[in-house]
Formats: sequence, C-alpha cells, structure tokens
Amino acid sequence: MLSRERAELIKGEIRNNLSKFEKQVLELYDEGFSYARIGEILGKSAKAIDNAIQRIRNKISKNY
Repeated sequence: MLSRERAELIKGEIRNNLSKFEKQVLELYDEGFSYARIGEILGKSAKAIDNAIQRIRNKISKNY
C-alpha cells in the first residue's frame, strides 16, 4: 500500500517538472502509442516525440 502511494507521489512530482508538451507525450506513451502515432496525434514529427521522451528520461534520472 505504501509503495503504491509513494509511486503516485513520485509520478505527480515528475509531471510537475514537465512542460505541457512533455506531459502530453508521456500520457500517450504510457497508453502504448508509438512515436509516429503520438506525432500524428500532436501534429509533430516522430523525431520531436523522440526528443521529448529523451528530455523526460533526463529529468527523471536527474531528480529520482
């Protein structure tokens, strides 16, 4: 129970450190969409999505 609560707190903290675009990308990525499909949905290239995922990973690794 506590580890689930802690995980939710960490997820909230992570989301607070992301830009609006990064949050959108993360939500769609968590739902299992491919980079190409996320790009189609958000009107961006797959490379822009890849870059956003890399920024998200960097923020997570620096803070957690």
